[in-house]
Amino acid sequence: RFALTSPAISGSAKMGSTPVQFSGSQIRFSLDRGLAASNVAVTMGSGDSVTQLNMASLGGEIVDGGMRGTLEGGSATIGAVPLLAENAAGQWSFINSVLQLDAGLTVSDAEQVDRFKTLNVPDLSMTLGNGVITALGHLHEPTTGIRIADADIRHDLASGDGRALLAVEGLAFNDRLQPEMLTPLTLGAIANVEGLISGDGRIQWNRDGVSSSGRFSTKSIDLAAAFGPVSGLSTDIEFTDLLGLQTAPSQTARIAVANPGIPAFDGQIRYQLLADQKVAIEGGRWPFYGGELILEPTVLDFDVEKARHLTFRLIGLDAEKFLAGYDLENLRVVGVFDGVLPMVFDQEGGRIVGGELVSRAPGGEVSYLGQLSYEDMGTFANFAFEALRSIQFNEMRIGVDGNLGGEIVTEVQFRGLQQGTTAKRNFFTKQIAKLPIEFNIRIQAEFLSLIGSMRALYDAEYAAQRYKGLLDVKPPETEETETPE
Repeated sequence: RFALTSPAISGSAKMGSTPVQFSGSQIRFSLDRGLAASNVAVTMGSGDSVTQLNMASLGGEIVDGGMRGTLEGGSATIGAVPLLAENAAGQWSFINSVLQLDAGLTVSDAEQVDRFKTLNVPDLSMTLGNGVITALGHLHEPTTGIRIADADIRHDLASGDGRALLAVEGLAFNDRLQPEMLTPLTLGAIANVEGLISGDGRIQWNRDGVSSSGRFSTKSIDLAAAFGPVSGLSTDIEFTDLLGLQTAPSQTARIAVANPGIPAFDGQIRYQLLADQKVAIEGGRWPFYGGELILEPTVLDFDVEKARHLTFRLIGLDAEKFLAGYDLENLRVVGVFDGVLPMVFDQEGGRIVGGELVSRAPGGEVSYLGQLSYEDMGTFANFAFEALRSIQFNEMRIGVDGNLGGEIVTEVQFRGLQQGTTAKRNFFTKQIAKLPIEFNIRIQAEFLSLIGSMRALYDAEYAAQRYKGLLDVKPPETEETETPE
């Protein structure tokens, strides 16, 4: 009977042209009882292409052509790849100079700041032969067990070159799985995501470093964004740095409905995902009640301490078509408007700064048929409201300023006024109507029901609950959405 026991052992060897170093403690080996060892470390390769394997415990037995056994507490790193495999446990064999490992383990980000969260690989199958490591496995989200991606890995020990292919097929985001469960980079940016995503990713490495890329797509996905709910988002995303979630410029997202308080249908946004949780908005455009709603270029920083600026520009808004979508039986406005709504969001809340809408020439008409029109408030007050039943204007300016989480001040100015064709007339009103009329109206009101509060910007899940149901609105009739010259 042959037996070997040692408190510690270390040595070196070669696997083809690849240098191998190994060490372990509490080594016990015998022909009848096999191998048992603790704290086993194996280093293969040299320089920046080193592959490191560690095992808390290793057991084995002699079989025809080699050995086989079990391992627990395994971990591994491959060259400069910023991935860490840990908690490996399973079966191994070394037969005819080929090492085979079938185990379960976890994969996490080796960077100091995690870009993705730890995933389980319950079925890794790895082979080492002729100096090449190949591995297949499926990545699962640990709390739900949902299969996220399939992985195919190849690494050449001699050259240090390798690649990992990732395939995502019909991954469903719903009430069980959300993007922030996979990466912290989406936290605070989007929430309540519902829909499917598919695509492929590639991570490559060599002695010069690591690169990654990928292309993913979704045909129709719903989510809550910082500025409100989005429905029917479709996009193809080309990642130039998949691990860092960075994209090429001019990605295009098609959006069936975006609702920052007022629904906008069938729009497009061009964007680029940048480093450090920044998103470059290159521009957005929606047909909007006879005109266009345009989101001007900006860079959004999703660091919660940074202010975010969004500027929406309205071109050719048909006021009559716009108000037709709301239950405003007592108000009718005819006219075409252009304007701008600059918005600032920070830790103090969200606010409109210097917003203004201005009517186009030759003006328009406004009619108010509310309750005050029929109350006796005195001669001149009665005249004012009687005039508002139908009044024509050469210019209307609407100024908007204030805190989205509190009070909004709206200043409305009518200029170049005269009574409209349907206004009630008598001798007195005919004489008064010869005088120049100017209305200046100041409205102060809570704006929470229209846009939302600071919390809706920084807590996308709260925004989703706040705007629940807003996406059930129907778009305007297609024949009514022609853009005026």
